[in-house]
Amino acid sequence: MRSVILGLPFVALALATPVSNSISNIDGTPDDVAKVLERGAPGDFFKDVAGIIKILEKGLPADIPSEAAAIAAVLEQGPPRTQASSDVYEKLSYYAQFPGSATACVHKPAEGVVEQLYVNETTTDTQAMIYRLDSRKELILAIPGTQSQQDWETDENWRLVDYKSCQSCKAHHGFLTAWDSIVDQVERGLESALHSYPGYSVTIVGHSLGGALAELAFGSLKPKPLNVTQVITYGAPRVGNAGFANYLDKLAGASNSNAGIAYRVTHYDDIVPHLPPFFLGFTHPRTEYWQSADKPTEATTYRCNGRESLDCIFGKAPSSKSDAHGTYAGMKVFC
Repeated sequence: MRSVILGLPFVALALATPVSNSISNIDGTPDDVAKVLERGAPGDFFKDVAGIIKILEKGLPADIPSEAAAIAAVLEQGPPRTQASSDVYEKLSYYAQFPGSATACVHKPAEGVVEQLYVNETTTDTQAMIYRLDSRKELILAIPGTQSQQDWETDENWRLVDYKSCQSCKAHHGFLTAWDSIVDQVERGLESALHSYPGYSVTIVGHSLGGALAELAFGSLKPKPLNVTQVITYGAPRVGNAGFANYLDKLAGASNSNAGIAYRVTHYDDIVPHLPPFFLGFTHPRTEYWQSADKPTEATTYRCNGRESLDCIFGKAPSSKSDAHGTYAGMKVFC
């Protein structure tokens, strides 16, 4: 995703502006915004976001579809952040190795990890790996981040479309297209592995674009008899609307009082978790764990409350540099 990130300094500036600045002064028209929202063909990303920024300078219309729900979801704040426990920090550090391992260009997985199945869907250039860890009786579905020009086009195809797993859910068109292209292969692979290794649990992990697909995978696979026990994403962008976030929170058992089984890891000033912009109707699900330092440690890793907490990455001005995006828990996760 390097070229996409380096091309968006104006998005970083827009996202650093306080949310309330563009809501009280309503001058733009819903038709203006609708025309921009209806576009979204691959390759139009920069033009469309630039157009939206111009509209925001005039004032954000109050009746954009999903806009009110998106803002309410983003501004829903919980209690102050708390330091992550040692067990959680170790978990996040351990699983950070797998998304990069799935690309075969960063590093190999730890000793004792067996490559059970490699999925490579050439029509969408989407990859995934199923690993087996006999010592932990666990299968790991690992989905890597953006690697190719076709992946970048997937990132940029940002329209919200219906997500069939729940009635009120909408998801990013490009991410959903990529996941739909591999879901059958992944599901068959997990079913086969669980048949051979009954009682094994399934963990879903992903970085960047792979983190987005990991959220979609969790939404699709958790309700099925596949023993999915947790999902961990690193540097994931926003994937869907408030309905989608609510759906994932319910599946994960996540709330302000319960962290649940979904771990959304963010790092320092990584720009990707700020995208696509929330004012397009996107919002993150729970539970965020923010690694607040450039070189994170247990002491600088926090559990964040609320859906997008102002004392975590949502309150940190994003950077167009890719350093924070390429390293999580001290592990290189990006080619």
